[in-house]
Amino acid sequence: LEGNGTIMIGGPQELFRGAIDNVRLYRRALSEAEAQAHFEERRAFRQGSQPGAGDPPPNDPSLVLWLDFNTLTNGVFLDRSSWGLAVANRGGGLGEGADGLALHLTNAGAHASVDLPPALREFNALTVEAWISPDDPQNSTILGSPHPQNTYNAMPFAFRWRGNQSFWLFMNAPDGELRNFMGGAASPSILYPKRYTWSLSNSLTRAAVTAGTFASDPKTGESECRLELPPLTAGVYRLQVEALGEDGETLDRCATELAVAGEVAQPSLKPDVPLPLKKVDEADLTADKPGHDFYSYSGRSKVVKGEHGNWRETLGYKECHSYLSGLGAAGWWAYDWYGVRFKTEQGKIYVVEMEYPDRAFMSISAAFVEPKDDPTDGKCRPTLRTAPGLYTGTYVPHDNTLKTFQSVHFASAPWVAVCVQNAHGAPTEGKELTPASVKRITLYEVVGDLPKLDAPADGGRLLGVHCESGDLSMYPFGVEKLRGEGGWLRSRPPTDESYRHAYPAIANLIRYMRYRGDTALYFGIYRYMLAQFPSRTFPGSGRVVEQDLPMLMARMFEKNDLKLVLTVQPFKTLPTARLQECSHDDVNRGALGATPVNSEGRQGLMHRCSPSAHPFHPRVRETFARLAAELGERYGRCPAVAGMAWITGQSYWEPCLPTLTSGTLPAEEVERALLGAVCDDETMRQFEQWAGIALPGKAGEPDRFKRRFEWIMANARDVFKDFRCWAMAQTHLAFKEAFAKKAPGKDYLAIDVFAEVFPHKAEWEPVEACRLFGSGPQYYRDIPGLIHCPYVPEANGCVHWEHGQMSRDSVPKLEKFVRDDALAREWDTHGKSARYLHRQFYEQGWRMRPGTWFWAPEVDWLGGITYPMPGGRAYLLDFLLLLARGTPDYISYMWCDGSLPMGHEPQHREFAAAYRALPPGYYQEADRRDEVFVRYQDGKRKVFYAVNTRGEPVRMELKTGVSGKFVDAVSGAALRVRSGKAVFDLQPYQFKVYVRQ
Repeated sequence: LEGNGTIMIGGPQELFRGAIDNVRLYRRALSEAEAQAHFEERRAFRQGSQPGAGDPPPNDPSLVLWLDFNTLTNGVFLDRSSWGLAVANRGGGLGEGADGLALHLTNAGAHASVDLPPALREFNALTVEAWISPDDPQNSTILGSPHPQNTYNAMPFAFRWRGNQSFWLFMNAPDGELRNFMGGAASPSILYPKRYTWSLSNSLTRAAVTAGTFASDPKTGESECRLELPPLTAGVYRLQVEALGEDGETLDRCATELAVAGEVAQPSLKPDVPLPLKKVDEADLTADKPGHDFYSYSGRSKVVKGEHGNWRETLGYKECHSYLSGLGAAGWWAYDWYGVRFKTEQGKIYVVEMEYPDRAFMSISAAFVEPKDDPTDGKCRPTLRTAPGLYTGTYVPHDNTLKTFQSVHFASAPWVAVCVQNAHGAPTEGKELTPASVKRITLYEVVGDLPKLDAPADGGRLLGVHCESGDLSMYPFGVEKLRGEGGWLRSRPPTDESYRHAYPAIANLIRYMRYRGDTALYFGIYRYMLAQFPSRTFPGSGRVVEQDLPMLMARMFEKNDLKLVLTVQPFKTLPTARLQECSHDDVNRGALGATPVNSEGRQGLMHRCSPSAHPFHPRVRETFARLAAELGERYGRCPAVAGMAWITGQSYWEPCLPTLTSGTLPAEEVERALLGAVCDDETMRQFEQWAGIALPGKAGEPDRFKRRFEWIMANARDVFKDFRCWAMAQTHLAFKEAFAKKAPGKDYLAIDVFAEVFPHKAEWEPVEACRLFGSGPQYYRDIPGLIHCPYVPEANGCVHWEHGQMSRDSVPKLEKFVRDDALAREWDTHGKSARYLHRQFYEQGWRMRPGTWFWAPEVDWLGGITYPMPGGRAYLLDFLLLLARGTPDYISYMWCDGSLPMGHEPQHREFAAAYRALPPGYYQEADRRDEVFVRYQDGKRKVFYAVNTRGEPVRMELKTGVSGKFVDAVSGAALRVRSGKAVFDLQPYQFKVYVRQ
């Protein structure tokens, strides 16, 4: 209870980790009998009962506050006292409570707060009641996976770990955890175990921890044992149980991994303090023979003399293609590259620095490649670990001077090859782009451990990377088997040792995220054809048992103040494929197929992955809603899980609107094609009901699809556009409601992918383009986040994307899209928002001439995914464009389906420190001039921020919307605001937050 009448629950002055439930505050001293009655009331509660059952009505005039934490709306908890106070959630999550839900506090400084009215601030006596569950590091979250035993004697037993550090031996039946009872149905020839031996060992160190035995019932063979174990430190353990017969022979055995989540120790470092480094080695690439096992794909890279220094450049695409043609080996892979090899020590963390000239239209794509083992025999396969990169001089300023780029490398081998590749493919519009150029590559060792960013995260805003495949996000950080072998990820560990490899990889991922200042990972939990249901994945059957890596990730993130957003990306999944049972004739006769039907009455058209799942079909919604509900039920209880994001979109992710059309059509023909893609009976039925109109044509008439479509185009084209947007939003709402029912208090984010907006010859205003492609944002008001995610390059004008070349003519359309005020107003809701453009990876292969690879002469190709990023502060442009016209609570700086992008750490740390410190709430625009913006919040806690989206430093006076003495939330520098104006000094692409002093 603060002196100003503010009540803080859980901090932030004193750190509390754990759960808090049923907080009651009385302005009197309760009697012993009253307190005991309240205790008994909650102690008797059983999960599944109605929360609050048996509670007395809140009519006690001394009851000032009553929080059961079961209801959280727009960041405010329901106060059940007669005062109905607004209690704000400040970074807390919801999870299992004493009854119903509870406030779970895992982040440093997370709390709930409420301001008492002046009439309630006088206390002659005080009673505070609460149920608390402190998070004791010695009782960390325990994960386990049942491993079925061998089939000897048909004894179906297995075991599973419990949260109180005991295990339970039980039958491995698919319908639940039945105890291991061998009863009357068992064959009389079965040999019952007489006793069991068990052992627990540390999987990471191989050290034995403890062991023991227990006996079974000699009459029935029933065995159940709950064994209290000693406190276990964070790590991975292996428990093995053997069933012994009367003569001591082994009848059967089973084993499981046990992962104990814990905090990853890490020192702190201020955002403006350099990383402590020790120089290990360097390679001067301007030398005729750079040494360090220098290798080149073409062997024809050359040293160039520039005004500000020399450098080595690869062959351009045309040069390389011509050279390879002379060898009879030309192909689309004509990307020249060169690299050097450095010696490293496994387990150490390094920084690789490249010095490069900032030239016009140049791209560098770098990769750190390691051998799988010590390459003494020359036969080890290479492993592509980390793939950073950068663009220079595209639509961002360039000055031809020499600059540096750094990237972190987690070593897991005795050598690393640092290679740079010309990332540009065939010339676009006949323009030859500048080949990759580097002067020097330097290897540094991080002194001590990689530090975490020393900056508050009071705003609760989530900044992080979006990775399509969640487990792939761990591959740059893994050791041994959890690594990206040859770019093809062929070294996935067996399920019975998965946690042993995943645990250190997750720990390294946490180190890296916290070093950059990230607070979230957008974790691709189900994607592509693997997008099946948890109920069909866990616990598994036979000898194929899935390890629950998302759960391990969630528990590890919970212990280390990070969040997960579960990103769902289904694609041609079996559950929806089973719905697509209607033939063309069935549809013509009026059957409601689960795929869209176009104006010609045909299915499966205008879709890359025909047939598509119809987003408006009730059975499709119901099927996918089950997936959302299962994800909510399985992972929604984890405090680290912030929510779920579902990718729909056009012509790819399921369910979706089919939109693949020719890029050369004029706008009128494109509109006809897009709107004519969904003319099936179910869509028309919903449209008639929504619009209150009657369409021509009757069920079963073969020409009804075309007749309805032509009537719509002539009489209700705009209405039909809006209907498609509304219906698509209803699909997202169905998934949101299914998820929220099982995971109350968690967010749902709608992600929309539409690539076809930009490559088309046709042009539309951005808001109109959204409407036309089925994602008009005005219909997403009931969804906390709407992410428009075009499958396009980033906003700085880089022209490459994953699956094809985008014309440079499309870049101005993209620039217009991300800077459009009308679209920004539609996006900028007063509630939570989550917005980003698709910062696309660039998919490449690495070709090696036969016999030239460092440690595997037989390897002639490496698959890899790299991410060319704009150099220097221009890397921040996408972030700043979002903050210039809105204040999203979620920002993703990347979209990748391979290894995480690494690089630009200093700039990222600077931005992250400011974004994390941005207090929650809605911000409105105060001023803008010459692409410099100020937005402010004029509430009790006055705050504003400034954004420079220009590529040059600025000094100018701008309105702030508030007045008084303010400080920079990161540096602490003072700023005096008089008459609602202040003078700002901002570097290129800089973002600063100012809070009232």
